[in-house]
Amino acid sequence: MLKAELGTEWSDRKIERWFRNQRRQMMKPKILKFCETMWRAFYFIFAFSYGTSVVINKSWFWNPIECWENYPMQELTPEVQNYYFLGCAHALSLCLTLFTDIVRKDFKAKIVHHAATLCLLVFSYVCGYTRIGALGLFKEIFNKKIIVFSYVAT
Repeated sequence: MLKAELGTEWSDRKIERWFRNQRRQMMKPKILKFCETMWRAFYFIFAFSYGTSVVINKSWFWNPIECWENYPMQELTPEVQNYYFLGCAHALSLCLTLFTDIVRKDFKAKIVHHAATLCLLVFSYVCGYTRIGALGLFKEIFNKKIIVFSYVAT
């Protein structure tokens, strides 16, 4: 049937071989999936550990009401600033490399998610919402760490 539609002189066997080769080229080997997942797992372990060391000893981590005290003249410590830059760099790299990664079912949702994450981080940094932004980033990294480890398990 396909042969008649294409109007080609290819045999059925040659058409099947062509489709198999095309499908094989679109699939990445499992070793590449494993390497990508392990790289992300390494990043999230590092980012979560660094984030924990940054925000765990802040008073506004334990009492989120303090996130709004002295706004907009809140002190931005170098640790929180570095944590922000780490989160922004990661979100930007994901936006730029999303098209070369393994394509999953939620590809479109990932594009929107990474772009929104980057916009929220930049907005909160520029507007001075760094305390609540650091808490949001900490929660985001914690959630992503769980997702990546579920990928590792499968």
